Amino acid sequence: MVKIILHKLTKEYVQYRFYPEGKDEQYGIIQVRLDGCEFNILKDIPGIWNAYKFHACSLINKLVREGQFPEESWEAWY
Repeated sequence: MVKIILHKLTKEYVQYRFYPEGKDEQYGIIQVRLDGCEFNILKDIPGIWNAYKFHACSLINKLVREGQFPEESWEAWY
């Protein structure tokens, strides 16, 4: 599972912090442009499984397409 927390929202982009397994000890930051869903990882977490980043990006992409920017959300998979 990955938890995301809204970090910054502007007219051009949204930034979310992502937390693998929902643990607050370490986080990364993903920025997504609102006019084309271009993704940038601004702060990575060395050594984590790439699935956390993939699922965080997928969730943020879905939220951007829907025009929703919740303060917090999460996604689980198996």
